[in-house]
Parts: sequence; structure tokens; C-alpha cells
Amino acid sequence: FFAEEVLTVFGQEFAVAGDALRIYIVGVFLTLLSGPGDVLLSQTKYESRVSRILLMSLALQIVLNLVLIPFFNVLGCAMANFCALALTAGYMRYETKRLMNIDPSIFRFFKGK
Repeated sequence: FFAEEVLTVFGQEFAVAGDALRIYIVGVFLTLLSGPGDVLLSQTKYESRVSRILLMSLALQIVLNLVLIPFFNVLGCAMANFCALALTAGYMRYETKRLMNIDPSIFRFFKGK
């Protein structure tokens, strides 16, 4: 990871947030691996499930931000964001598999026949 180098594009004072950027990137990568479950659910009759999952994720992120930021500053925000992204990705994948019998993730390619 070249987080510090990337962040210095915005100014030298941003380089201290390198660890936060790394945490955020892992969360985004997890979301990418989980696949487009939200799109599949939204474009069928399950759009209300997507709304509920996103509201749960938002509530989790708000609570974790209130708890973690006072102790960990910007890293607390990154950790809360990671948890919300992980919840969204995992739950969307679970609901897509349960309701539509489709595994939208990259992991389906690594299963045995």
C-alpha cells in the first residue's frame, strides 16, 4: 500500500491518515468480492430488503462512529466504515442467495462441483 504517498496529493498533513485509508480499502475490496447482490435485489421484487439492509448498516455506522471516534479518532471512523461495509456486503450476499438462489460473489468460482 502506498497510502501515505497517495494522500500527500491532497497535502502533507493528510499523510497521517494512511492507516485509515488502508482500512477503508479493505472494506471496499470486501464489498467488491461480495458481488452485485444489492443490484440484483433492487431490480427484482426485493428492493425493500435492500433499503432495510442499508438502514441497518447506516445505524451501525452511526453508533460505531459515536463509540469509536472519541477513542481512535480517524481510525475509529475507518473501523466503523469497515464494519458497515462488511455488514452490507455480507447481508446482501446472504439475502441474494436465500431469496434468489444466486451467489453474486466471486467465491462461487472457488467451490467444488
